[in-house]
Amino acid sequence: MRERGRAVVAREAHNLEVAGSNPVPATKHFRHKNPSNYIKTTIRFELLVWYNTIMIEKAAETVVYQGKILEVVQQQVKVGEKEITFEFARRAPGIRLIIPTPNGNLLMTKEFRRELNGWDYRLPGGKVFDRLTDYNLALTANEDMVALAETAAKKEALEEVGLDVEDLTHFATSKCGATVEWDLLYFVVNRYQERSSGQELEHGEEIKVEDFL
Repeated sequence: MRERGRAVVAREAHNLEVAGSNPVPATKHFRHKNPSNYIKTTIRFELLVWYNTIMIEKAAETVVYQGKILEVVQQQVKVGEKEITFEFARRAPGIRLIIPTPNGNLLMTKEFRRELNGWDYRLPGGKVFDRLTDYNLALTANEDMVALAETAAKKEALEEVGLDVEDLTHFATSKCGATVEWDLLYFVVNRYQERSSGQELEHGEEIKVEDFL
C-alpha cells in the first residue's frame, strides 16, 4: 500500500502545474481502501509534495531535444534521500470541436492520415500553436490558454468544416499522461453559420465533413 501511495504521488506531482509564488495555492486529497490512510498533496512554487514523512522535490527542467512541435524534457526529482531522473515528452496543446447539428447529430470529419495511410473519422480540430516555441513563450508570459485555444477552435472550424462560429463553450481539457504532456481542449459549438464557400483546407489536407448520429 505504501509503495502504491508513493507511485500515486509521483504521478500526480508531475501532472500538477506550478501555480505561482503563493505559498499554498491548492490542496488535493487521494483516498485509499483504508479511510484513515490518505495522501495529502500540497503545491508550492517549488512544487514540494509530502507523502507522510517522504518529500518529493521537482527541480528545474532540462530540454534535451527540441523540434518544431515536440520537445523531450528531463527533470531531477528528489524522493526522500534518493534522486531520480524523470523524462517526458511535451508538445503544444490541441483542440477538438463538438458540433451538434439541428437534427440532433454531430458533425465529424473523415480525414486521410499519413500515419494510417488511410481514412480516419474524428472530431474536427487542430493545433493551438503551429510551433512549440510559440507555446513556450505563451507559458512564460502566463497567457490564458483557454482563450488562445478558443481562437484556434474558431479558425479550425472555418478551415476544416466551413463554419463561422458565433458562440462556443470550453467543455473539458484532456490530459495525455505523465510521460507525454499534451493537452486537448474540447469545445462545444453552440451557434454557427455555414459558409457558402465551404472549407479552407491547407495544402495537402484531404478532409470530408459528415453528419453522424
